[in-house]
Amino acid sequence: MQVEEAAVVAQEYISTLDNLPAEVQHLLAEIRDRENKVQALLHNIQTKTQSYIRNSLTGQVLSAKEASVPQKCADEWFQIEQYADEKVQLANRIVELLTKACGRLDVDLARILQPGAADFSLATSANDISGSTLFGRGSGLDDMQRGLRGALGTPDGSPPHMSGPPLKRRRLTHVASSQASPSPSITAARDRGRARNRGSTLVDALEEPDEEDVAENDDGDDTLYCFCQKPSYDEMIACDASDCPYEWFHVTCVGMVGQNPDTWYCPECAPKMEGEKRKGRRK
Repeated sequence: MQVEEAAVVAQEYISTLDNLPAEVQHLLAEIRDRENKVQALLHNIQTKTQSYIRNSLTGQVLSAKEASVPQKCADEWFQIEQYADEKVQLANRIVELLTKACGRLDVDLARILQPGAADFSLATSANDISGSTLFGRGSGLDDMQRGLRGALGTPDGSPPHMSGPPLKRRRLTHVASSQASPSPSITAARDRGRARNRGSTLVDALEEPDEEDVAENDDGDDTLYCFCQKPSYDEMIACDASDCPYEWFHVTCVGMVGQNPDTWYCPECAPKMEGEKRKGRRK
């Protein structure tokens, strides 16, 4: 879906919220009115009860008005229960309105973030669109387009393209898992990446894949990597040891935080490489 189309969907959703604040405020006012009536009835019950008890302790015969106090208090308690039920119904109405609004939001987001859509990154765009665009301060079409472009990393005025970072990052999971029978183009790209920066991530090693590489790597395989012996996912980093038995590692598995170093050895190869450095210094 194009950025302009996504902005139109967002504009349509925001237009459905025009009456929601007023409806919620009206329902809250109705709840407040019921609560005020309940408080007034409670005050009447307390006053009548105190007067009834005080007159009953004197031993005198109660007047017809005072004798009817228990029944009147019972009727007022019944009215309080009715008001309480009405408050619950009004509160449920507010919940229903907000639930419908959230449901419409989910539907519209599903229209934008379709599985396999080339112009959106499912991992990051949903939060950016819902947080900074749909509920942002700017409600105009231009503001939404700028917000969507910012979420997608697309400069203003430039059309979205198919070879941007979101698409490349999604497909890299398949590229990394094709080590069992790599094509010559993939091997060359991987070697070029290592020569340029041995400690770079898999994203940097395959920064400029050919169109044929992208087409070949869509299928992928189930090659296992890292200590965890799982297929590639998210960001990966290569060990600089030439005889590393694993070669590629998940960044989360090795606890890599922040920017990746220029040279990096996995925990299994690091002691061996340190020993070789010490031998070189002795010579």
